Amino acid sequence: MDIIDGVYLNAGDVNLFIKVLGEGNPPIIIEPGIGGLSVEWYFIQKELSKITTVVTYDRAGYGESPKSKSERTSFNIANQLFNLLFNSDVEHPYILLGHLEGGLYVQHFAKMFQHYVAGVILVDSLFDGYFRLESEDFPNYNQIASYNVRANNLKSLMGISNEDFPKRILPILHEIYDGFPDEYKVPIITYQSDKKFYEVVIDEITQLKESFDELRDRYTFPKVPLAVITHDPSVMQELSVQIGIPAEEARSIEEFWLENQKNLAQLSPRSNFYIAQGSDKNIHYSNPLFILDIAKKMVEEVRKEM
Repeated sequence: MDIIDGVYLNAGDVNLFIKVLGEGNPPIIIEPGIGGLSVEWYFIQKELSKITTVVTYDRAGYGESPKSKSERTSFNIANQLFNLLFNSDVEHPYILLGHLEGGLYVQHFAKMFQHYVAGVILVDSLFDGYFRLESEDFPNYNQIASYNVRANNLKSLMGISNEDFPKRILPILHEIYDGFPDEYKVPIITYQSDKKFYEVVIDEITQLKESFDELRDRYTFPKVPLAVITHDPSVMQELSVQIGIPAEEARSIEEFWLENQKNLAQLSPRSNFYIAQGSDKNIHYSNPLFILDIAKKMVEEVRKEM
């Protein structure tokens, strides 16, 4: 199946699945969020491959990639990505595109390997200070949608026997991905119906605070083109209310998120800030054309300097 047609390359202590489409420089490297899969970015990869090289991969323990023995911290993940790219035929410098927690990981990569980075695109990236959301300042969010709650819910799933696990998880997954094209839905559901997938998700979640500590201690961000893309606050505010967060708190959450997304744009003096109208936090699903447009602009900008 073309959508998952790739190869395995050494990334240090593990061989990871990598898929390369297109040709030309600068190459775009896509880093999904926690639980994110390379297959989810296939449409964006395929479209961008018409103008340059585009790389997707599955982090250790996700999708087609086996688990790693190293801890799932930002430092280790960034190093594994560097090793993976070093062992590929993909030339640097790269444009790094990170979504949610993947934005945290590419920030780490950019700080550690500055000379390998031509540009960065942060798509609703996590930010230093994020965990204020998971405090008494936002009590309902903390009780309903915090990483701690998500990890505990997943840990309860781990108590289900291997035999019964698919029976419990499959109906949920089919409801979530109802309406998705089969070429995406089938592999996503296949991967996400495996208990080992959730073990890695839990590991990444529980080590996020350490990842922030690591990132805070790592050098400075390179002075490269930076695009910060965030979701439509009105869309996420409505979704927050739907899951039981009071409207006033939901509005405060969006103000906090927006303020910190704008702060991310201060990482580089060569930055642009964008709001993807009509989108939720999964912008690669809800407004992929917006991401495509910004990525194409950055490719053009970087090429002028090559």
